[in-house]
Amino acid sequence: MAATVRVELSQVGPSTSEGVVRGKHRVLVDRPVEKGGEDRGPWGASSSLWPWGAAS
Repeated sequence: MAATVRVELSQVGPSTSEGVVRGKHRVLVDRPVEKGGEDRGPWGASSSLWPWGAAS
């Protein structure tokens, strides 16, 4: 059975993006301060590893 999962991505700061999945689960993604960000969330490279940890 096919399913559709809606994902929205918005720029919420100079270096921060917010991802919203299924309309209610929110994640901020940002760069560390030393890379020019505000460190409001994990950066893209580390956030791409979450599914691997959650699936195990």
